[in-house]
Amino acid sequence: MTLLLAASAGAQQATPPPDWARGVQWYLLLPDRFRNGDPENDPTAADVFGDAKAPWRVSEWTANWYAQTVEERMLHEDFYSSALLRQYGGDFDGLLSRLDYLDALGVEGIILTPVFEALSSHKFDVSSLHHADRHFGPFTPLDTTFLNREQPEDPRTWYMTSADRRFAELVSAIHERGMRVLIMAQFAHVSVHFWAFEDLLRRQETSPYGSWFTVQAWDQPETPYDSEFRYDKMWGIDAFPRFRQDTLGLVPGPKEYVLASTRRWMDPNGDGNFDDGVDGWCIELADELPVSFWEDWTRHCRAINPDVLLVNLGEGWGRTAAPFDMDRSQGLSRALSAYFLSRTLTPTALDAMLMQQRS
Repeated sequence: MTLLLAASAGAQQATPPPDWARGVQWYLLLPDRFRNGDPENDPTAADVFGDAKAPWRVSEWTANWYAQTVEERMLHEDFYSSALLRQYGGDFDGLLSRLDYLDALGVEGIILTPVFEALSSHKFDVSSLHHADRHFGPFTPLDTTFLNREQPEDPRTWYMTSADRRFAELVSAIHERGMRVLIMAQFAHVSVHFWAFEDLLRRQETSPYGSWFTVQAWDQPETPYDSEFRYDKMWGIDAFPRFRQDTLGLVPGPKEYVLASTRRWMDPNGDGNFDDGVDGWCIELADELPVSFWEDWTRHCRAINPDVLLVNLGEGWGRTAAPFDMDRSQGLSRALSAYFLSRTLTPTALDAMLMQQRS
């Protein structure tokens, strides 16, 4: 999938986009659905549901997308609910094995959907922002030993897992072919399996991470069979706790964690050499955080690597301060889709929409 990008319209943009980003042919891919290079790291029902007996298995690559399996019908009668649970086992090894193919296509840059630890296939529901998902790379018993010694809020204790190292190898291999790599992320919410939220859920008022989230009501111990625990959540969905915000964006704690995680992916070993670090970020849900936060975050990114490319994949802020280098041209893609695919626009209407984009 190619991606159309346009220069950000903000008048307050501090620096121009890096020269290397001009005219790049991007290829967007979801790692889980690209290629399964190592079946040994495929997710299981126990990983996805916490129950090894759940009727679920990795989906077959060549199966009819609209045909439900027996297991899927056991979980959900309707198609879309079951399709959302599908995972195909794609991983970093699969992508490594097909870099020559992408190179031969003329791809000059790869945009990856999130690679962070998460239960879903799309990985926006993060359990950890500072580790790559173990199902995208190898995972060893030694990883478990060192992860148990981590203090996740302290970057000085962070360990490079086998999956983290494989991702760094993948980025280096992409760079060796003269290609660039961006990763997608969002920092507005996490999942209920996020390490800090799990601690909060377990320890309630005694958790040191209570200030990371907006708690509306604590659980009452006198009602052991009911939970009164309430918290601010994204779109009202229990599975997506929101990071707490103030007028400047994320509050201290989650903000420092996001900044440290950002640095980790841009310079994994901290040596100032970016061969094994990503070349930029594509941010979803940017409008869920104020511009002041993004000014701090983009300044942080450019201090690490002045040639970083920062893309806003959500709706822009019009002509107010826009600290990103580029905005995804949603209006352009909607116009082209409506005219060429759904055929709901006349040539005159298409011209009017394009004129609006140009202005």
